[in-house]
Amino acid sequence: MIPFSAKSNGGSRILYHIGKRPAQPKPKRVGWRGVGQDDSDWVRPWLDSPVSKGVFLTSNPILVSLNHGISGHVYAYEVPRWVIKKAQGIHRYDRASEVLIPDTLWKHVKFLGKSMEKNKLYEKAAQYDDSAYNKHREEEGAKRRKRQWSPSSQAAFLRAEWEDDDEEAKLKKYTQAKRNPRGSDIYDPREEQLRAQRQAIYESSLLRDEPQLKFKSFRNTKGKRLDQLVVEEGDLAWLRKYIGKKMFQIGVGVQKRDRRLQMDLFDGYLVPSKKTIAESKKRYADVDKLTRNRQDYEESLALMRKSSFYRVTKEPTRTGWKYFVWPMQPGQRIPRGFESKKRAENVARLADRDAPALGGRWWKPSRKKYTKQELRDWLPPETVWRSR
Repeated sequence: MIPFSAKSNGGSRILYHIGKRPAQPKPKRVGWRGVGQDDSDWVRPWLDSPVSKGVFLTSNPILVSLNHGISGHVYAYEVPRWVIKKAQGIHRYDRASEVLIPDTLWKHVKFLGKSMEKNKLYEKAAQYDDSAYNKHREEEGAKRRKRQWSPSSQAAFLRAEWEDDDEEAKLKKYTQAKRNPRGSDIYDPREEQLRAQRQAIYESSLLRDEPQLKFKSFRNTKGKRLDQLVVEEGDLAWLRKYIGKKMFQIGVGVQKRDRRLQMDLFDGYLVPSKKTIAESKKRYADVDKLTRNRQDYEESLALMRKSSFYRVTKEPTRTGWKYFVWPMQPGQRIPRGFESKKRAENVARLADRDAPALGGRWWKPSRKKYTKQELRDWLPPETVWRSR
C-alpha cells in the first residue's frame, strides 16, 4: 500500500487516480459530455486541442472526491515532470487540481500501487476542512450556517453532557435530549423492541406476499436480502409504499398485532412503556442478534426514504453522545461513532454516491459473531434503562 503522503523525487511527482481499478486511458463517456457535445473527446480550457483518450491524475484525491463526485479506491502513479509539462501542466478545475495525461504519454507513467481503500477515502474526505469547498456550497444555495468549530472544544462539550456523578441527572439530560427535535435523529435504545417487531412483521409480510422470489428466509445463505431482488427488478417505488404501510401505518402491523408495544403519554411526550423498556433491555443481552437486527431495520428505513439512503443518528454511549451513520456500509463490521455531527454527515453524503438503492454494493452480514467487547464504543450506558 503506497502512503498517501508519499514524496516525489526531483524528476517526477506522485499523483493519484480514483477508480474501481487502476487507470487506463479512456474516451469521455456519454454521461460526462457537455451540452451539445457529440464527440467523446476530453476538453479543457488550457488544452491546445481536445484529447481523445486520457487519464486524469491529481495531487489531492480528497478534493476530487468532494467536488467532482468521484468515488473508489485511490491509486498512486509516478509521473515525470516533463510528461506533466507536455500534458499542459496541473490546473485547478472545479475546485480540485488535475492533469490530463493523453494516451500517447501514458506509457511513461509508472504505476506504484494502491494508496487508499475506498472507505478510507470516505473518512479522509469527511475530516477534510476545505474553505473553498464550503464557499462553493454556500454559493450554490445550500443554506449552511457558518460556525467556528474545533475538535477539542466539541469533544469537551460532548463529554460535559455526560460527565455527571448523579445518575438521575444523567437520565434527565438523556430524556431532555431525546425530546429535542433539533439536530440529528436521536436514537432511543429503550424502543429497540418496537423496532424489532416492525422489522419482523415487514419481513414475514414480504415473504408471504412475494412467493415467486423463492426465498425461504429474509436473507439467503449468501446474506442477500429478499427486498434486494425487488429493487433489482425496478420496483423500488412500490417497495417504499409497502415498507411504510407494514412498518408504520396506524392500524396495521405492530400497532394492530401487539398492543403491549403502544407508547404511553408522559408529560406531553411519547415515551416507551415500562414493558417496552424491559423487553428492549433483554434484546441488548444478545449483542450479535441485536447488531444484525439493527442493520436490517436501518436498511429497510433506507429503502423507504426518498431523500438519501444513509442517515445520521445521535446515540448515547458509555463515553457520551456520539453520531453514527446508518445503515453500515459494505465492508463495515461494527458501528463507528463520530464526535462531530458534521463529520458524520460528510461520511453519509459521500456514501450516498454508491447507495445500494442506486445500484451500489450491499452490506453483507459477517460470519463471525459480534461480542460486547468490540461493540463497547456503541452500546448505551446502564442509565438508559430507567423507565422515566
